Amino acid sequence: DSLSNALKKNEAYLQSVVKVLNGELEYAKVNKDSILAKSTDVPNIDDIKKVDEDQELRKMVSDEEKAFAPTKKRK
Repeated sequence: DSLSNALKKNEAYLQSVVKVLNGELEYAKVNKDSILAKSTDVPNIDDIKKVDEDQELRKMVSDEEKAFAPTKKRK
């Protein structure tokens, strides 16, 4: 996954360089941050579902831990 992200970033950079060389884009407008911003992908819906499921599981475990935690007695 990280290799595919690096490849996409490199491809976006090369496309920007080609545009500069062809005169389609001014060099001053080429910025590493803007190139990287253009190359970001929309997150995969399956990954989002996994994150949601993970959060639900964490909440369930936390609730169970709270329910079975020993109560502290004050003196």
